[in-house]
Amino acid sequence: MGQTNLHSHTQFSDGSDEPEKYVLEAVKKGMSVYGFSCHAPLPFETTWSMKESDLNNYRNTIRSLKLKYKDKINILAGLEIDYLPERIGYFEYLKRTLSLDYTIGSVHIIDQLPDGTPWNIDGEFEIFEEGLNNVFGNDIRLLVKRYYELIREMVSEEKPDIIGHIDKIKQPLRRTKLFNEAESWYRDEVLRTLDLIAETKCIVEINTRGFYKGRSNDFYPSNWIISAIREKNIPVMTNSDAHRPEEIVAGLDEADLLLSMNGYTETAITPDSNGWKMKKILL
Repeated sequence: MGQTNLHSHTQFSDGSDEPEKYVLEAVKKGMSVYGFSCHAPLPFETTWSMKESDLNNYRNTIRSLKLKYKDKINILAGLEIDYLPERIGYFEYLKRTLSLDYTIGSVHIIDQLPDGTPWNIDGEFEIFEEGLNNVFGNDIRLLVKRYYELIREMVSEEKPDIIGHIDKIKQPLRRTKLFNEAESWYRDEVLRTLDLIAETKCIVEINTRGFYKGRSNDFYPSNWIISAIREKNIPVMTNSDAHRPEEIVAGLDEADLLLSMNGYTETAITPDSNGWKMKKILL
């Protein structure tokens, strides 16, 4: 069975190309499963999320591709949905009304800047610094605790099928030179979050984007977290978080190797009537 990837973005959100180009590249690469997960609409304007008016077109486009290429590859329809505490129930609403195969739950937005603008931790670093200073008084611990608090709320309230880049907060924090993942307070927040996930059917993705884009020396999550995930028997899958067709398998072989070194023998690939179909890791 070929490589799989369920985290990707097209022109419907912040990706580079139309969906069919990703499918053609996936077929060319010999992939067995490919899933689309554009950013779901948000209740405020962004440059990266889908527009509400495009949802039906998005769904119908993927359905059409699924039929067109059914003899070559299994195409799945999903969405990456941002958790917002004021929108409880949005995940299930989108999954039901659009007949999605799966949802990826992520946290990019943490509270608001003083002027009321939603604060996106994944934007320009200057904006990140503004939020760190003006929302959290330059207190990294308060920020990290709030980030993982939101992850836990999302797991409890929305129960996404897949947890997206669970430690994404480390990317901007590492640039501050004030953050060390080895500190016990940080590890306690992560492990507390994993303990909650272990009680659910949520899958944690091993997201390779930061690695192959040169933004990090490891994946999302970090190596020590992958080890902790294994100890807690939490299922995983490997995703490249592709924003361009040429990125669809980037870093996946390296992720499989790391998982194997941590004792994993299989990864989740597609939802089925029993939960998720698994595939063996073949190196």
